[in-house]
Amino acid sequence: MTRDEAEAIIVRIASFEIPLKRTPHGWERASVRGFSQADVIAILRTHVTEGSPRWNERHSRYRVSLRGKCLRGRPTRVILDLHADGPNTLVTIMVVS
Repeated sequence: MTRDEAEAIIVRIASFEIPLKRTPHGWERASVRGFSQADVIAILRTHVTEGSPRWNERHSRYRVSLRGKCLRGRPTRVILDLHADGPNTLVTIMVVS
């Protein structure tokens, strides 16, 4: 998957055209860290991609790291597993410095 292909999927997720599943870990970590689904969408709409998508053999998906600011202005990283024709998943979200 190229960076442009990943960006096209992210745009579709951010516009609710395709769903973003959440792993139990991802949802738990988001809640504990004080992030909402609206924070995730805000970052998807305004992010900077950190590097190119990398193949995640364990999950058979491309993993991408995004950086942006949540709705409260905290610098935040979102990790997604992307698949061109299948489910896309929020892996985790965290504050970064």
